[in-house]
Amino acid sequence: FIFQKMEERTSKAVDNEREEIESYVALHGLEPQLNSVVNDIVKDRPEDPFATMSGLLLRKSERSELILGVSAREILSAQAFPCLQVSIVTIQGIFQATTGIGPFDGDARYEGRGLKKSVDSVTHLIQDKLIGKELNQAQIDTFLSSEPNIPDNVALALSMACCRACAKHKGMELHAYIAQLANVPDPCIPVPCFSLVNGGQFAQSPMFLQELTVMFKDMMSFEESLEAGVRLHRHLAKELTTRGKNLNTGISGGLVSGLDNPADVMKLVTDCATELSLSSCRLGLDMCAASFASSGEGDEGALLYNPARSDKTSEFKSGEELMDMYLDWLLRFNINTMDDLFAQGDTEVMMRFKERIDSELARSKERAAELAATKRKGRAAADEFGDDPVIPFEVVGNDPSCHLQIVGNDLIRSAEDLDRFHEEQTANTIVLTLRKGFTVTGCIDLAAKAHGLGWGIVVSSDSKVESGETEDDFIAHLAIGIKAGQIRAGGLCSAENMAKYNTLLRIATDETQYIPFAASKFRMYQS
Repeated sequence: FIFQKMEERTSKAVDNEREEIESYVALHGLEPQLNSVVNDIVKDRPEDPFATMSGLLLRKSERSELILGVSAREILSAQAFPCLQVSIVTIQGIFQATTGIGPFDGDARYEGRGLKKSVDSVTHLIQDKLIGKELNQAQIDTFLSSEPNIPDNVALALSMACCRACAKHKGMELHAYIAQLANVPDPCIPVPCFSLVNGGQFAQSPMFLQELTVMFKDMMSFEESLEAGVRLHRHLAKELTTRGKNLNTGISGGLVSGLDNPADVMKLVTDCATELSLSSCRLGLDMCAASFASSGEGDEGALLYNPARSDKTSEFKSGEELMDMYLDWLLRFNINTMDDLFAQGDTEVMMRFKERIDSELARSKERAAELAATKRKGRAAADEFGDDPVIPFEVVGNDPSCHLQIVGNDLIRSAEDLDRFHEEQTANTIVLTLRKGFTVTGCIDLAAKAHGLGWGIVVSSDSKVESGETEDDFIAHLAIGIKAGQIRAGGLCSAENMAKYNTLLRIATDETQYIPFAASKFRMYQS
């Protein structure tokens, strides 16, 4: 019996060692590389094959631009969702990238969100085709984009990992290499837009506003902006506790307020900012209106909205009623950014909203001219217009053409969407996620197109509803390299989000390199 147990343990040890060896061989691509060398020797038949082999292996080692190994595995996100992590091996080391996007397996594992098929596609479809290729971002991304049947998450993660490897081989930081790829001579540290309060799909909350973000438009450094965000977050948490609210965290890392009315939340956040003397605090609202659009239609086929998620059709709102609510918020609060205000396809309402914004802007400018003309009346001049208030518009991000960032988040997912919304003039800012570009090169091209149209860019993680968040800080480097000017890395209640902010903080405070902060010029930054 004792000898039998010893043999079983020995067998297990052998199996474990075999697995480790096979994993090492696959990771470094030893088999195809050695086969290639042997084939060359057999073809040339040198007098001393061993001396020739050593020379070929030495030159292969010195050719540091080659991909030597490719592998993938499934890991878990902060929300315990499966994510895909890929590894690229070169002579300089192992370079990894992680993404939480699909396609998902749809089987019994992890409620259908497993990624084993994606891992298998790397092993059986992509691995041999990438090993031996030269590290060239454009060429690799072209290959990934043209390869049939490659899953989106595989292409994206491989592109990100290759980008890290290319940067290392060129002796550059990742953000500097991305700036070189994007032909951006003057990259900048983006202004952070913190996810402060979560609702809608981001929280178990009846509040239909999905996300309230804050930015500080007049802060002169990233460190000051980060500190202001932390102060406001903690003050708001304290105030909610004082009001007897249970503190929970939403998917995006923001607080779940326990308040049902978005206006009440905005009032509370505004009051907290005032108490902290953060006068430069500006609010951003991600409505994600598609999430509460009704399947039924109103008069003349117009979409209806059900923000209260009520069973009573009498509580549904038309696009016009939703528009009135948004304009009232703009009148009452310092809002400079609004996302996905209406559902996809509600184009007429989007265009009417833009017309009303233009009309209100004209009124605001006219009122400012009247007040300037009656400046000698002092306070009384402002009181004359008390019964006819106007929205206090201001120039956003040093862009004289923008007084409100109307953002296409879920609504704009491609260059074609960007062209359509630009032609309709129903948006002026894009939320750029890695998924929208499919590869790093695709993201750079989409950013260049948005810049060329005069649009603002907000770099963000991919949808946290559809995918999990990880500590991969690639978007921090991307935001710097493409000169986005703005970044949404989530709220301050998540270690995964803080990984991005800490990367930006490290770069912003690195005395060996100076990268300016976008500050108030976040839409139109020029060095």
